Amino acid sequence: MKTISKNINVSSSTIYNYKKNLRQFNALKPPKVLPQGRPRKITPEIEDVCINDIADSTEQR
Repeated sequence: MKTISKNINVSSSTIYNYKKNLRQFNALKPPKVLPQGRPRKITPEIEDVCINDIADSTEQR
């Protein structure tokens, strides 16, 4: 393990984590965690519009 970590300039703990992830997920990095909980009512697009409207209304004053 030490020779591998020296060759690619990472710590030995990183090598162990890669090895564990390869066993569990067949990839070096685990899959992304899916969002949990209640879905948002305000979509990012609507949020942008609201922020722009607020910014425009403060500029007019």
